[in-house]
Amino acid sequence: CDNAFSTMTIKSGKIRRMQPDFDLRPRFEYIDVNKYDVTSCRKCGYTALNKEFAHLTSGQIELITEGVWKNYKLANEGISDQVPDYDLSIERYKLALYNSVVKKAKISEKAYICLKIAWLYRGKIEQLIKENELEAVKLIKVLEECKKEELKFYGNAYDGLIEARSKENFPICGMDMNTFEMLLAAMSFNLDKLEEASHFVSTLLISRTISSGIKNRAIDLKEM
Repeated sequence: CDNAFSTMTIKSGKIRRMQPDFDLRPRFEYIDVNKYDVTSCRKCGYTALNKEFAHLTSGQIELITEGVWKNYKLANEGISDQVPDYDLSIERYKLALYNSVVKKAKISEKAYICLKIAWLYRGKIEQLIKENELEAVKLIKVLEECKKEELKFYGNAYDGLIEARSKENFPICGMDMNTFEMLLAAMSFNLDKLEEASHFVSTLLISRTISSGIKNRAIDLKEM
């Protein structure tokens, strides 16, 4: 829509990286960087992952104009560069997912957005437990709802990434083959798909191009 706006991003040199989750969810001290990996225009509703935001074909612009902009109500978010909480971040990612469907994005892009949403629900759960500001009964209910949503989007992400693996060329979602296979192995394990996890681990351990970091993770997963 040619709307000029600001959006909040991360100064990578100002944050300290921590050990990522087993399924490669990035972790940094004091901040969840996943909140800031999506850009959303409040005027027309076009929303996408930061790395995909500027990459639109003329055909996709038409699809978004018809499928998103004409049906979009101006988001009441105050200033566009406010620090997002988990609920606002999840809302933006879901809008990004809707945009990706409308513009007929790659399977991997839609699946990766689903994975990011699952990770955000995981982060929200961690924050709720840490802050412990809700009454016990209400906290349990909210945690159960968040966990249900996390597993739903996690499962959708897994199915999409499996399909993308058979239809798209590497790199997929910015990952080389070994990193991508490690992600699928960890996701398979988390979803209790142990045969699939074992298959991915076996493939990784015979790879001649695997890095020592990925190999060590694969060995750990094999033992688990």
